[in-house]
Amino acid sequence: MQTLHSTPTSIAQVLPQKHLQSYYTTSLPIVQYMASMLDVQPDMRILEPSAGKGALIDAIVERYTDTHFQIDAFDIDHEAVAYLQERYCENAQITIAKRDVLIDTELHWYASTNGVYDRIIANPPFGAWQSPERRKHLKNLFSDFYVKETYSLFLILALRLLRESGKMVFIVPDTFLSLTMHTALRAALLKESRIIEIVLFPSSFFPSISFGYANLCIITAEKCNDKQACLSNSMHIIQGLHSVQDLSTLAKADRLYPQHIMKLEATQQEFYDTKGHRFFCTQDVKVYQYFQSSRQMLVSDVADCVTGFYSGNDKLFLRRSSENPKGNRYDILEKEMIVGEEEQKQELERYGSLLNGFAGERRFLPFVKGGNMRYHKPDWWFMNWSKEAVTEYRISKKSRLQNTSYYFREGIAVPMVSSSSITASLLRKRLFDQSIVGVFLRDSNSEMLMYLLAFFNSPVCNTLIRSVNRTANNSANYIKQIPLIIPSDTVLSDIAATVQDIIDEISTSGNYNQAKENHIHRYISELYDI
Repeated sequence: MQTLHSTPTSIAQVLPQKHLQSYYTTSLPIVQYMASMLDVQPDMRILEPSAGKGALIDAIVERYTDTHFQIDAFDIDHEAVAYLQERYCENAQITIAKRDVLIDTELHWYASTNGVYDRIIANPPFGAWQSPERRKHLKNLFSDFYVKETYSLFLILALRLLRESGKMVFIVPDTFLSLTMHTALRAALLKESRIIEIVLFPSSFFPSISFGYANLCIITAEKCNDKQACLSNSMHIIQGLHSVQDLSTLAKADRLYPQHIMKLEATQQEFYDTKGHRFFCTQDVKVYQYFQSSRQMLVSDVADCVTGFYSGNDKLFLRRSSENPKGNRYDILEKEMIVGEEEQKQELERYGSLLNGFAGERRFLPFVKGGNMRYHKPDWWFMNWSKEAVTEYRISKKSRLQNTSYYFREGIAVPMVSSSSITASLLRKRLFDQSIVGVFLRDSNSEMLMYLLAFFNSPVCNTLIRSVNRTANNSANYIKQIPLIIPSDTVLSDIAATVQDIIDEISTSGNYNQAKENHIHRYISELYDI
């Protein structure tokens, strides 16, 4: 039988059916750590529900050489199953079968009868495409859970397949820790298992499979039917790993934590009591307090957060300025076709709105798209806002003429997807794209608007929103939940004036004095004590 050390060193080998999203794990540090956390005892029955090339099976066999156990290894792909059957044909401890685990009738019956397995280990598919028919079937089987993301279904099924005190070890994206669609999964994990530890690490530890939307984690949990025992359980969240080799350190029996590794200890009750049962993976006690306090002001208490407009055919309706360094696939707009401020003012005086569109040659309006720029975005994009185009937007099934009462109002533009940190710029009463979350104060206050602009560009805000949602997605619903502290009038005026200076500098030179921004950041950091 092929041993662990003879497997390939690359940990990402993708099945021919790419829609299965089966990324095979053969990284020694990852599989050795997972096997160590499984804690296999004699005569245990083990399940590997998405066995792939057998790396996790190898890790178990090699680590527990002198222990008798039974492994049921399943996979949905016939090529993987044939490969595994050939590899393990002489090992009576390992049974290989082709099974679609998520809809397997026998497994669901076991799940309904207090489980049958002592241990479950898996690197399940994530991001796998599901046909509408299959999603409907999965929704019948997992009625309370989000069925468009397969890994979460593997997690909940595994929890139900475990016997009391059975243990599971899974490597999955970390999105289940915070995303709203996984609220039911978090509740189940917190109420029905004692979570031993969750190790967080970058997706780059998974070579050639670097996810833009999330990082990865390994969760180890023990089945427990006593809700109170689960909620009182003290669990660990480990983060700050510098390389995948840090997992080798964690796999050792005499575990010693390198200085750079951070370990957060908290009861499951603390996470269960948060809004949406979210896991706030931070060492900062203040962050917990902000999210747990029912009296804490949120962004939603002072502002509306909405997404913007989509034409349905940007190639036809969108144009770029000659100064725009991006979007070469879009045609450059002649300046004579841009509706001027005076014409917009006249339209507002005549009709009280710009929503009817413009007649004549001048029919393009400045448009704010995504892209991480702080404080000020130049007029690089323009949308066709002629009467004919607006009529098309109203009747087309592809366009999204949504939240129109917020168009052409002063507010803040926050790109829905960020790279390393959240950013924001002033809308300047421009039309904004669906990739933008527009933040609009309910009470007109220019200093408060500038303060919010400063706040959304601060490291403190980034810490807070990543506590709500660990992905790169800054959707309106997550922005609404950010705790907001308003400074004294004196500090508010100082920050507002400094932000205006920064905007003026960017408008004239394209750059700004970093010391001014640092001055603002210090204010906000002291205000939040983070």
